[in-house]
Amino acid sequence: MEASQEARLTVLDSSALLVLLLNEPARDAVEVLIHSRPLISAVNLVEVIDRLVRGEGIDAEDANDAVDLLIVAGLEVQPFWLPDARNAAAIRARFYHRSKAPLSLADCVCIATALRQHADLATTDGALARAAREVGVSVTELA
Repeated sequence: MEASQEARLTVLDSSALLVLLLNEPARDAVEVLIHSRPLISAVNLVEVIDRLVRGEGIDAEDANDAVDLLIVAGLEVQPFWLPDARNAAAIRARFYHRSKAPLSLADCVCIATALRQHADLATTDGALARAAREVGVSVTELA
């Protein structure tokens, strides 16, 4: 397959992975993405595990086991480096607004990861999707 015909990489926001793990609407769309070997930043994975344990009351070992199964299925965890930190900070400085664009630092990390990987981004977060598109990232909005 020629490089121009290869499937693009997709970075998952924590919200996308939570859709799958919590069996929420759009689960089927995320399952398809999981089989295409998507990426997630280690920072966004922290959000996922925190939500499962602290937010949903799932045992930490069970939450980590669920994440490990996704990694075995093809989810690739991306490290977070200094250039990513600088890029994420610049994105937040440019787009954050408390009411109009409530981007978290982790949202900006997700965008920075997609930019570094020249990848698409999948999310349920409208503010994140808008900011990602503004910097040239193709977005799959999960409903």
